[in-house]
Amino acid sequence: MSLNNTFYSNYKLISTKITKANIMSKTISNNFSVNNKFNQVYQYNRFFFKVNNKYSKTAKLNKSNSNSVNIQKGLSNLNSFYKNNKKPISLCLDSELKNINNCNINNVNNINNNNDDNNNNMNSFNHISFPRTMDDINLIGRQTILHESNKLEADHPGFNDPNYRKRRNEIGQISRGWEMTQPLPYVKYTQEENNVWSIMWNILMPYYEKYACIEFLQNFEILKKELKFNGKEIPQIRNITDFLEKRTGFIFRPVDGYLSPREFLNSLAFKVFSSTQYIRHHSNPHYTPEPDLIHEFLGHTAMFIDQDFCDFSQEVGLASIGVSDEEIEKLAAIYMFTVEFGLCLENNKRKIYGAGIISCPNEVEWCMLDKPGKSGNMPTFHDFDLEEMIKTPYFITELQKHFFITPSIKNMKEEVIKYTNSIKRPFKAKFNKDTRQIII
Repeated sequence: MSLNNTFYSNYKLISTKITKANIMSKTISNNFSVNNKFNQVYQYNRFFFKVNNKYSKTAKLNKSNSNSVNIQKGLSNLNSFYKNNKKPISLCLDSELKNINNCNINNVNNINNNNDDNNNNMNSFNHISFPRTMDDINLIGRQTILHESNKLEADHPGFNDPNYRKRRNEIGQISRGWEMTQPLPYVKYTQEENNVWSIMWNILMPYYEKYACIEFLQNFEILKKELKFNGKEIPQIRNITDFLEKRTGFIFRPVDGYLSPREFLNSLAFKVFSSTQYIRHHSNPHYTPEPDLIHEFLGHTAMFIDQDFCDFSQEVGLASIGVSDEEIEKLAAIYMFTVEFGLCLENNKRKIYGAGIISCPNEVEWCMLDKPGKSGNMPTFHDFDLEEMIKTPYFITELQKHFFITPSIKNMKEEVIKYTNSIKRPFKAKFNKDTRQIII
């Protein structure tokens, strides 16, 4: 069969061949490890093999004159997998591998431990896992949520409140049960939840007027006018998504807590922002140890109206497709010091565009200090230097010790694109906006 992009992104065809096997090996150097868990979160993984032009005893590629590829030897663990599970197996190669374009897989045979030490044309491969279609996005976070609704940390204000935990789980189930092809869920928020929203709205609005960047302020006015954002009622994620998708192509996908950095960034490549729908505990509206809808809706939504910001966000997402764990850590740091805790300059004054700052009064006051506060401390401010940024630790549940200041949102976008273009990787991912698929 032809391994073109249409085949590669056809989930049904692939799943019938591999029976939704979860093949998690990062490298094929001495073995091909298989984890035979079915229908789990890594169901979206694709098989991608990078040709390194290096010798390997376990995987042999023979390229014939007819431009076909046979995987002939090695991969012994696949043989064991087949014997144990009695399932058909097929391997998929990307059609745009360097020097192996438009290839066909004729067969997969002789899967055993035989090695051919005499063939110098053998190649080694790296296995890279990433979503390719919007169907794959459905599977992100299903089993890798780091803070599930029924497993709140002890420092969470709602930890000892069974009613809050039950309510969190109810909203979490709405998120977990939603598929990308369905209408976005509607959540009927309680009066207590709307009261928490009102408290934080009234606290944050003066901070917005004084410290938010011009892009944030202008866009927040649009939200109030077009989406009727107000201090009395929590907006619905479906209305936010409908509005943003028409303006910038981004959508908010409901999730039930923290995703892994790779999953969260991979989603951005599809113009999908993973958003919670629950709200912080009423006993302490000023504080939450995790993202909640106040952080998402009041902190993030306005900037997703800005096209430069959206382009930047998607660029970070595309750069995360198929890269190493080390690169994911660097991209996560860039995301945290920009989207979450970003500062910019306006008329030589610090202004806020980061959602983690603008949705937290304590963080706003902290990042605006010009001299040490009551604690005798103050943060360190840096010029926008990505090389320094990726080496700097960031904090999720503490005040940030470092902030990076960009001259403008546009400048930030340009600098990040330069950085992502410099990342060494076997391919470059592109997003087809018509089919909403990742093209390699």
